[in-house]
Amino acid sequence: MAAAGITVIKEFLYRGSTEEWSNQYHFTDMPTDHADQRSMADLLIGQEAECYTNAVTVKRALFYDDTDHDAIYVYILSDFGGDVPGALSPGSALRLPGDVAGWVRWATGETSVHGKPIYLRKYFHDVLSDGSPTIDNILAAQKTAYQTFGDALLTDTFDSGHMCGPDGHVPDGPAKAATYATTRTLHRRGRRP
Repeated sequence: MAAAGITVIKEFLYRGSTEEWSNQYHFTDMPTDHADQRSMADLLIGQEAECYTNAVTVKRALFYDDTDHDAIYVYILSDFGGDVPGALSPGSALRLPGDVAGWVRWATGETSVHGKPIYLRKYFHDVLSDGSPTIDNILAAQKTAYQTFGDALLTDTFDSGHMCGPDGHVPDGPAKAATYATTRTLHRRGRRP
């Protein structure tokens, strides 16, 4: 059975239409009261929203007793004060295409059967570049936001729970933010209009 989890669902414009994307986080402990679950999600969403601009809006969060089964509660932010826009200032940075992504990863301290390190990784769309030295470089302010978020998830408790992997293992760390942009598939990618 997988650990308890929260899926944070965001939306932005991609190829002229609204596109949703999400990140799922696992925790060692999950409150059972809906008000406490919303408070936990608000803390997580507030920290995550620093990683993208107001071109992205957080719409809802799904809560799981364990992520192998259906969600037990859906937190629709507009029912409780409103959707949450991203908080990162784009300044004069170049916004990269929607299917471009940056990431944060956490070293788990575990290795694969081939001896390679295993990481937890979360991807974020709405990537910015200052174009220097190449367009693939993520804007320094955004990379810093990714790193701050990654470090916070290693040390912060969320209603007494710590971030963990699906197996319940709390990562040893450290957290590391991407320097270069990559891609992450969105639903509309490759579809014909």
